[in-house]
Amino acid sequence: MVVLGPSGAGKSTLLNIIGSMDSATSGVVEVEGENITAYARKDAIRYRANKVGFVFQSYNVIPTLTVKENVEIVKDITKTTLKVEDVLKRVGLLEMKDKFPAELSGGQLQHRKDGRKVKQSLSGLILFWSRLGMSNKRFRIGPIIVVILLIVAVFGAGYLMIEIERKKENSNSREFTTSSSVITVESVDEKDSEKDDLDEDDTDDTDDTDDTDDDTDDTDDTDEEKDVEAINEANDAYIETVKDKHGSAETPEGVTLIYTVFASDVNYRWRLSSTDDQETIRTVRDNMEIACDYISDNAEDYGVDAEFVYDFIENEDLCTFADFDCDLEDLGNTDYDAWWFIYDNVDISALMDKYDADNIIFYLVMNTDEENEGVSCTRTYYYGMEYPFEVIYLYNIDYQELNPPAVYAHEMLHAFGAPDYYYADTEYGFTDDTVDYIEENLPNDIMLVCHDIEKGIYVYDRITNEMSEMTAYYVGLTDECDLIDELDIDESQHVN
Repeated sequence: MVVLGPSGAGKSTLLNIIGSMDSATSGVVEVEGENITAYARKDAIRYRANKVGFVFQSYNVIPTLTVKENVEIVKDITKTTLKVEDVLKRVGLLEMKDKFPAELSGGQLQHRKDGRKVKQSLSGLILFWSRLGMSNKRFRIGPIIVVILLIVAVFGAGYLMIEIERKKENSNSREFTTSSSVITVESVDEKDSEKDDLDEDDTDDTDDTDDTDDDTDDTDDTDEEKDVEAINEANDAYIETVKDKHGSAETPEGVTLIYTVFASDVNYRWRLSSTDDQETIRTVRDNMEIACDYISDNAEDYGVDAEFVYDFIENEDLCTFADFDCDLEDLGNTDYDAWWFIYDNVDISALMDKYDADNIIFYLVMNTDEENEGVSCTRTYYYGMEYPFEVIYLYNIDYQELNPPAVYAHEMLHAFGAPDYYYADTEYGFTDDTVDYIEENLPNDIMLVCHDIEKGIYVYDRITNEMSEMTAYYVGLTDECDLIDELDIDESQHVN
């Protein structure tokens, strides 16, 4: 089936609803006898992972992964027995399996993305295409359709839907593709007992007993399911209010909640019977205090009142402990783990109402050591992403050093819209010349460096880095910055 029509006719809306990317305002859509319009959010995600595949007009491949790795990432979110080599052979890319995106032509990139869909045993395949997405300007759709039809014929997709329309030259849409793993969350009793430990000065390093009662009855299970359903419904309502904005953290203005998840994974764990871990948790709280005060003080310089509620020891509902059955240092594969945990366990609307908050930022804090190869970063929200939660992955130690308060502030400013200044970034229009200018003229900006530039080391009792007018502009503290025009870089998300 081919859906044709002029811009604005509703082609994308129709396909998005059929693919469960968007929800219908009325009516029913049935696929294989199932009413997909009645799906909960997680059911819709599983439907997209296992029933229907999307091939977008943009390539949406991960530039740091090889051809083979780009296809392999679907294995964590789909049930498939197909071999990657067989899939790549079917679409003519087996010889390219170890190459990176920059080494391929546009057509090869598209074929590799199609290979992801081959990995799935699909009921249907939805193809979004445009004249400008073809190989050269002569609308060579024929070879691509042959590839897609081969996928349908060989791997059993029951229908193929294609949208054809010229793509807008100045599209600002962005996509992020990732895989996921299963989350195992500690019981409520465990979390409560661990939270109580934070308020006790004396701990026993040898005492690692588990007070959790494993004998739960069916009534408890039912109540827990109802609690999750209630949280999901509340979070669905919250998501609707922010999905057209810039995510869960808009600007520092107003009240911002900091919700902290002390996350254990397959490599690192939090053990609250350990005095060392207790001290680390208090250090995390102290670093947050310095970071929040830093942002508040800088906001005041621009006449903006910025308040942060972060103290998870004083406010026990701003913290939890969780086990993740995955590698949280592998940031290409963990976003859905974090998002689903928040979606199922944090009643965001209730917290926002209780603290009269305007924003919320989530910290996933890992108890890493010097062996950690991950680097702290922030998953910011882009329009069209599944969840609008701004999540900071904070490794207690990365680059073999304990992270200082400046890193906490740096990552929080990302959540509000500030970019990194230390590398060229086409998303913001940064070139190598841009970076050179910033290094020469803004050498102490917190989005460029987090160490004390005079001492050349991290400091832990204060933040000595500056927040330049450009950083204030990017996080929405001011509407004007002469450097934007001077350097010919992109405007702040808060301007338009």
